[in-house]
Amino acid sequence: MQSVFRITVTAGLVGLLMMLSPAQSAIAGAPVPSPVIATNSPVTVGSPSTLLVTNIGFSTYTLNCLAVGATLSFSSGTLTSGGSIASQITAASPGTGVVSCVLIDSNGNTSTPGTTKITFLPAPLPPVITVPSSVAAGSKNVYASVLAPPGSHFNWTISNGTVTSLGALAGNFSGPYNFIQFNAGSSGSVVLNCVEADPAGAVSSPGTATVTIF
Repeated sequence: MQSVFRITVTAGLVGLLMMLSPAQSAIAGAPVPSPVIATNSPVTVGSPSTLLVTNIGFSTYTLNCLAVGATLSFSSGTLTSGGSIASQITAASPGTGVVSCVLIDSNGNTSTPGTTKITFLPAPLPPVITVPSSVAAGSKNVYASVLAPPGSHFNWTISNGTVTSLGALAGNFSGPYNFIQFNAGSSGSVVLNCVEADPAGAVSSPGTATVTIF
């Protein structure tokens, strides 16, 4: 998937010329500076990443950007020196999106590309809770766990039971798992719920498990 857009970027002011190297500040024959690109990564599929493109140049340039593995939604505009323009970049499936931008001056000279990568994570699914299907009344330190993708965090809730493990409702990490231990009530059922927040902050629907007390 590719997106192409074109923006006109306006000249910088005298204050910026003082910040540039002698080669850049010379009006005649100056090299075309690369645009500066910044973004937040990782993000979850379906959630846009913010893309910020900044002009550090001193002249009027045409900006051409290409997105591979993602889609850009870009608002064109005129930028003064040091000015930036924000866009959003999204993807329909997990993977890595690459954005590359160049500046082109009025003589057709092109800058070295400014490039950035964005990691798109799959949306988190409801965690599958592994726990005994039944326990004796008043059972102590019963173990319940979920698979824990790297960088994810978890939140547990429990009814008719009490969490006893050190991590409390955030759970504890052990290898590829997040787990809690709990004491069961005296009758009925213990109901457990667990949600996952991925590294980009997206939160899953809760996974649920019911433990019968006998």
